[in-house]
Amino acid sequence: MLPEDQQKLYWDVILSGLARIQSMVYGGRMIKGYEYQSDIARMYVSEGRAEGRAQGLRWAITEVVCARFPRLRNELERQIRDQSVVWLVQLAGKVGKAQDEDAVRAVLGLRSKRRGADSARAGSGLATRRRGRRGPSSSRSS
Repeated sequence: MLPEDQQKLYWDVILSGLARIQSMVYGGRMIKGYEYQSDIARMYVSEGRAEGRAQGLRWAITEVVCARFPRLRNELERQIRDQSVVWLVQLAGKVGKAQDEDAVRAVLGLRSKRRGADSARAGSGLATRRRGRRGPSSSRSS
């Protein structure tokens, strides 16, 4: 039997080699168009894609709005952080039509820097909608 320190060294070499082999085997399956066989793998892939879409929309909205109104970045990022894809798509349409910073603030439910407290939460009410709820009240049928 080998001394303990040599056993640890051998186990480290063996396990690192297995990790490489495992990576090659599973990495080969990660080819374009591969359909996962297990429900759990499909679920994780689906969740990852949905989160990727939401992150992409958040980034795009932030960059487009902040290219026009850079002072809104922190407030905008805070407002859209936990929003659903549906909410973000609706927001993108509304802020795309906004003519000025106050209009974007109104869509987000933020206070206007120029008009003060009277314009707080004006507009579509989007800022109060969170994941898992319906979109803005203007899109609901009565």
